[in-house]
Amino acid sequence: MLYDSTENEWKLIGHLPDSSAYGVSVPISDGTLWIGGNTASQSLKSVYRITMPETGAVELEPFPELPATMDNFAGCTVGDTAFIGGGNENGKPANTFYCINTKADSGWTALPDFPGLPRVQPVLAAVEQKNRVFVYLFGGFFGGDSENKPAMATDVLRYDVTTEKWETAGCQVDEKTGEPFSLTGATAMPVDNRYILCFGGVNHAIFLDAVTTQYNIGNDTTISAEEKSRLNLEFSKNYMTQP
Repeated sequence: MLYDSTENEWKLIGHLPDSSAYGVSVPISDGTLWIGGNTASQSLKSVYRITMPETGAVELEPFPELPATMDNFAGCTVGDTAFIGGGNENGKPANTFYCINTKADSGWTALPDFPGLPRVQPVLAAVEQKNRVFVYLFGGFFGGDSENKPAMATDVLRYDVTTEKWETAGCQVDEKTGEPFSLTGATAMPVDNRYILCFGGVNHAIFLDAVTTQYNIGNDTTISAEEKSRLNLEFSKNYMTQP
């Protein structure tokens, strides 16, 4: 879909190769990259470069595939270099971080993993200051495993492209209330290489309660698989329809 600001309406200008969601779309100098995501049945590693010639039609050009299937991850660009990270990689929550120079590289480069727990549905944004590029990682959640309970990421991490190192740059805590807030599922954009604006995201307390509830159901050894399925379905219906 394309929004025509002159006519104040959305227009259909093309179709995806597959019906998919939870991928990443980032701008580059000669178009846009559509990266990964998932269909109703599988996660994807496909990448496309999208351009719009003067005809107004959308052109999709296959681009170097991801090193693994990825969905519910984050991405951003600085010039013609795209960065992606987090989300589910080959079906499992990941700490991985990759980049590709869309003008010079023939494949994705693995960068140092970000520290801490894996982050699903995080946010990435990059700024350039004094000829150095910093990629900021916000939000994301971890659904829990055999060693760790579900958690919401509230620390802000920063990757220095020059030193190839991660560091903690801040925390997501409301200054007035002292309560943590979430940027899981949010979106972000840099402004003048000075600020990063973040929009939306889930409610920290409500979402953590939801993830923890389903984690507890899944790890309850006293109930059958059928009962777990019933409880999860019942909870999901209530959660998705609550005000």
